[in-house]
Amino acid sequence: MLSIYHFDTPLSDNCLITEQYLQKISQQIHRSHHLFFVPLINEPILQMIKDDNSTCADEPTDKASLVYRLTLDFKAAQIEGNKKARALLINLQEALTIGHQKYSRNLVINIAKKVGINITDFLYNRNSKETIQAILEDQQLAHGMMPKIQATVAIDDAVDLKTQILTDFSVNDLLPAFLPHISDDDASEKSAEASVNLA
Repeated sequence: MLSIYHFDTPLSDNCLITEQYLQKISQQIHRSHHLFFVPLINEPILQMIKDDNSTCADEPTDKASLVYRLTLDFKAAQIEGNKKARALLINLQEALTIGHQKYSRNLVINIAKKVGINITDFLYNRNSKETIQAILEDQQLAHGMMPKIQATVAIDDAVDLKTQILTDFSVNDLLPAFLPHISDDDASEKSAEASVNLA
C-alpha cells in the first residue's frame, strides 16, 4: 500500500496547484494507494482548539480562523469519503484564491451540493466534536512526520517501509518521486508532458 499525504496551507496558490497535480498523478499509480490532504493549522489556533475544543464563526474575520474553518469543512466532508472531501477543498480553494470570492456559509453549501455531499449531515458534522478531534489527530500526524511544519508531500511506502518527505518543490519536482509507482507507458508520457501541462 502506498499512502500519499499532502500537508498543505489551504490559502496557498502553490498548494492548490500541488493538490490538482496529485489528483492527476494518483490516477496513474499502478499500485494500491490512498491520497490524503491534511490542511495545516497554525500553532495559536491549534492551541485554542486543544484548550476548549472550540469551533469558529461561519464567517471568520482573519486568515488563521479562515484556515481553521476550511479545515473543519474539509474534515466534515471527509466523513462521506476522501474523494468528496478533496473535491470540496479544491473547489473552495479555487473560489477563494482564483475567483476571489468571500468565504461564507452559502458558498460552502453550494460547493458541497456540487460535489454530492449530504448537506444535512455535513452541516452537523462541520461543528461536531468528532470533526474537531479528527483535526487534532491530523495535526499530530503532521508533527510526527515532519521535523518542520510546512507544506509537504509525504509518500509512505508500506512495502519498502520508507517514507519520502518532499518540501520546497514545484510540481515538476514531484514527478521523479512518483515515476517508480507509475506504469512504464504512463511514466514516459508524464515525463514528456510534465513541463507543458503541469507547470
